[in-house]
Amino acid sequence: MLKDKSPAYPSTAAESQQCRPKNRYTNIMPLVVVVVVVVVVVVVVVVVVVVVVVVVVVVVVVVEIVVVVVVVVVVVVVVVVVVVVVVVVVVVVVVVVVVEVVVVVVVVVVVVVVVVVVVVVVVVVVVVVVVVVVVVVVVVVVVVVVVVAAAAAAVVVVVVVVVVVGVVVVVVVVVVVVVVVIVVVVVVVVVVVVVVVVVVVVVEVVVAILVVVAAATVVIQVVVVVVVVVMVVVVVVVAVVYMYYTCISSSSSSDSKLKRSSAPAE
Repeated sequence: MLKDKSPAYPSTAAESQQCRPKNRYTNIMPLVVVVVVVVVVVVVVVVVVVVVVVVVVVVVVVVEIVVVVVVVVVVVVVVVVVVVVVVVVVVVVVVVVVVEVVVVVVVVVVVVVVVVVVVVVVVVVVVVVVVVVVVVVVVVVVVVVVVVAAAAAAVVVVVVVVVVVGVVVVVVVVVVVVVVVIVVVVVVVVVVVVVVVVVVVVVEVVVAILVVVAAATVVIQVVVVVVVVVMVVVVVVVAVVYMYYTCISSSSSSDSKLKRSSAPAE
């Protein structure tokens, strides 16, 4: 019986000898090394991606801060320029008004002096003529004095009226021009500032949205990659462990059959 059955198991014993490892830890160590290497690679990739995302976000935030500072500086410079222009316009208006008033005063003084000189000359001439021809020239002198005085008064009144009207017209025109210029400049500056602020706010919002979307996309991709790698590693480990212990079980069963077949019969 033993001699008949023993030749039937050499191949199984050989397969058992080939499948059974000399040391179980020797066959497990490559699997452990592969798992450790995969885990290390996944961790390194995750760390690199997170660092890149953080650096991109920091750079975008710094650029946004620089843009806001530049816009604020430009707005401040524009406001300062507008204030300087308004001050210059006001100074020019004040100088023009002062010059007009001085011119009016000078003209009035000159007219009054001329009238006084004319009246004095006429009076002196009249006195001389009266002394020479007292009786004959009395009526003529009176008429001449009255006419000269009336003419002088009329001239003074006309000159004063003309000068005053001219000054009023000039002052009104200058004031209207200054008011129009100030209103136009203020409106233009306000519109420019509002447009610049709106554009900066819109750009900031768009950039922030793009940065958040990009960061979320990168994080989602990293999470997907990590999940896929972990699933692959788990499947590989489970398959290798299953194959290893299946091989060990088969080897143990073959060895036990070989020992029973080679045992002496009672």
